[in-house]
Amino acid sequence: MPFLKTINEFSRNVQGLAGALIMILCIAGILALAIFMIVKKINKPIAVIATALGSCILMMPIMWGLNNLVESKVGTIETTLIKRNQIREQERKINELENQIRQIESTGFNLQEFQKILELGLIETSLRQTVLDKKVFDTTHRGFIGIDVNYDWEYLGVMTNSLTAKFGVDLKKIKLYNSTDSSDTIMIYGIQAKFLGTSEYESNVEVSEVRKLILNGNSVITNIQIDNSKPAKDALRTQENLMESTYRRRLNQGLETDFMDETVEKLAENFIKMILAPLNKKIIFSNIENPDALDLSSFLEQVKAEKSMELEILKTD
Repeated sequence: MPFLKTINEFSRNVQGLAGALIMILCIAGILALAIFMIVKKINKPIAVIATALGSCILMMPIMWGLNNLVESKVGTIETTLIKRNQIREQERKINELENQIRQIESTGFNLQEFQKILELGLIETSLRQTVLDKKVFDTTHRGFIGIDVNYDWEYLGVMTNSLTAKFGVDLKKIKLYNSTDSSDTIMIYGIQAKFLGTSEYESNVEVSEVRKLILNGNSVITNIQIDNSKPAKDALRTQENLMESTYRRRLNQGLETDFMDETVEKLAENFIKMILAPLNKKIIFSNIENPDALDLSSFLEQVKAEKSMELEILKTD
């Protein structure tokens, strides 16, 4: 803690000053003792012995003071080195956080462009699909047994559809949240393939006919004839239009192209990983929803706010 560091540093400085002061006083005491012996003209052997004895006694506090002074200087040097390393590490973390914030801001700024890409389509592919329509559509021609009008109408149609289809995902439905098991992991769910429409579409009826199913008294088919009567031709055009409109409806609902879902979703996952790459976290895609999950824009804003707060703490530390 900064307060404890300050107290520790102050104590070390006081210890060094005390050691230096004691050394000065003891050395001054030795000199004063020697001068006293000279001024008083004390017997030389006695003066030497007294001076030596006094010096030995005073050397103990001198050594203690010297030891404290050295410890104080060594501690100051160590503290300076530690502080220098701490400052360097703090500067490294600040630069790293500032860089991460810039990357997140850039990602958020480009999110609108990503949205356009996802709306325009992750995949555009050419498809050729064949539709077979075979059904009994009119049973109003039942007559009495043995009468020729005892028949049903059956429609048989084969249609080929050539189209250029676009597929993407709805970015707004994608949700993100931080994993509770690891702070370095982001969980994502809500990626769902979406049929976005066609840029080219061509439909051709390859086979189209109304057939008369001749029935016996037990409603068993005994003969099949192609019916070219005017009522049958009118019914034929109606069934052709119905076949095409049914296909178009199913196409717009994505029912005719759902075989592309897995490919589109896998491509979308890779795309999302690219968007989140600046966060330097592990990405896991899941089907498990989370009430705390956020959409992509909100999640990036949250991460940016957390990084900014961490940066402020580092700068004020």
